[in-house]
Amino acid sequence: MYLKLARPVYAITRDENHISFAGGQNGLSTEEIRTSAKENELKHQELLLRSQELAQKQTATRALQEVDFLLTRINESITNFGVELDEFTKNLENNLVSISMRAAKKIVAQELQTDPAIVTRTINQALTFITEKKNIVIELNPADKKLLEQNRAIAAQIEAKNMKWDLAENAEICQGGCMIRSHLGAVDASVENQLKLIEAFLEENLHNE
Repeated sequence: MYLKLARPVYAITRDENHISFAGGQNGLSTEEIRTSAKENELKHQELLLRSQELAQKQTATRALQEVDFLLTRINESITNFGVELDEFTKNLENNLVSISMRAAKKIVAQELQTDPAIVTRTINQALTFITEKKNIVIELNPADKKLLEQNRAIAAQIEAKNMKWDLAENAEICQGGCMIRSHLGAVDASVENQLKLIEAFLEENLHNE
């Protein structure tokens, strides 16, 4: 057995200001429909604005995060560059000292070849630091000692008036230098020591700049 249900019948009628639905429901005026449509439109616009604002906030947040990331990378790069610059500067200073010392050694070697009597000037400079008048021993490279013993004119250039001194060989001293000893102490005027003093002076001045 089947039951056949009758469909509700709605009759729509419209006048100038109303749209009516027959079948027990109240009719809606045109103004009410317009008002409802406007409200829906306003809600839609409000939702749209909120969505745009949210999207803008998210975009701004991502942009700030990217800026922070870039700033961090820049700071790291600056720090690394500073470290590399310090290392480069130190290496450059060391290279300058090394080059200067090699040049000084070559200059000394050339002077010894052109002026063998340079040892007398070294001795005279060293003697200015000696206050004792006797028991003075001047240690020289064997070649320089031989030069002074065989060439009286060169030996006469030694300004050691009123001083009693003797020459002694010291193979550890390079040509052009000397070591003067007395009972009161010693004066190291060897070429090696003079170069060390020059090297220390260069390093100190380069590091202090």
